[in-house]
Parts: sequence; structure tokens; C-alpha cells
Amino acid sequence: MKVIPSISFKSGKPVTVKDGQYVHYSKDGSKLNYSDLLSLLSGYDTIYLLDLNGIESRSLQSDVIRKVGARKEIWADVGARDMATITDGYIAGADKIVLSTKTTYSMDLIHEACKISDQMIFCIDYKDGIISPSDEIKQSNIRDLILEATGLGIKTIVIHDLSKTRFNRSLLDYLPEKDYEIFIGGNIDMDSVESYEPELDGVILGLEESIEWQTKN
Repeated sequence: MKVIPSISFKSGKPVTVKDGQYVHYSKDGSKLNYSDLLSLLSGYDTIYLLDLNGIESRSLQSDVIRKVGARKEIWADVGARDMATITDGYIAGADKIVLSTKTTYSMDLIHEACKISDQMIFCIDYKDGIISPSDEIKQSNIRDLILEATGLGIKTIVIHDLSKTRFNRSLLDYLPEKDYEIFIGGNIDMDSVESYEPELDGVILGLEESIEWQTKN
């Protein structure tokens, strides 16, 4: 099973959430830059990069993607709302662009994106029973969304549980017959990661969990 660290960047800095606010990520009292962080994650070859500027304010952090991409494979969630953002993400250096239901509101956009690249990732962001703010997408169920995405040639699916509790394993009950990679993320219990096999190809862990996993394994 593949483990991929998730790193959030805001205004060029790696951040984490503390008391409901984004704060510059620090270790042992020192604030880390992207290079420090990648050195800490030297055992991983792929990074799940969350571009918070792109996701929240449609302002792609091209420089961050370029710098991280020079050292690691990047799966980039850039807040893909239109083809221009998707194209800019690839130009910046992302290996794969994440089409996330929290920002990709139209299946038409997913269809168009798959015409320009076969390196798309479809992410279903689930929170308290809702998978998208979009009326079009939230009317679909997880199984049908996966079938449509894989029918377009998407080979990697992520189910990301954004709820505050542990990952809801019942979400995996909706998986259609498997001819794609499936990853999960969001409040993953590291002690039970291996119990998800063989239905999973991998997990996406938060930054602290990724560092701890690397140390233990």
C-alpha cells in the first residue's frame, strides 16, 4: 500500500491548522520552508499538494508547485474550477491535477479536462453526508461519480473524508468493480491503515502523520 503525505501551502509557506487558523508549520520551534519539509519527508516520492490560495481565492501558487515538483512527484489540488486553472497547474509543474468535488462544480469541466490529459485524479470530498456544494454533483452518489470518472479514462480516485471523526469506512461500500486506483484521506487511523487492504491502493496522510509513519516504517 502506498502512503502519500499531504502538504498544504498558503502564500508560499507550508501551513497547518491550529485553533481553526492556518499557521506556518514548525518543528522543534523552528518554522520550516518547503525545502526543510521535503527533507523531513525524504522517504516519500509523491506529495499530495493542497494549494490553499488556489482553492480559496483562485490564485495559483505556481512557484511552490515548480519548486516542490523539482524534487517530488506532485498530485496538485489547485482549486480546479476552469480549464485555465487546470492548464496553469500543469504548466507550473504538477504531474497530476486533482479534480475535487469541493471546487470542480461541473461534470462538463471534468469531461473537458480529460481531453487534455490522462493524468487527472478525481477526488470525492465528503463531509457530513455532502460531497459537493454543486447541485449537479451532489445529486449523484459516490458509485455513479466513480463510474463516470473512470469511464472518462481517470485511473486514480481519492475519497477524502473531511469530517472531524475518523474516516467513515462505510464510504468504501459504494465502490464499483475495481479497474482503477483508490486512495483515501482524512483522519486516517494509522494503527489500522494496513487493515484496509486489499481494497485500497493507498492512503493520503496529514503532515504529522506522514512524518510519524516514515519514522515507524
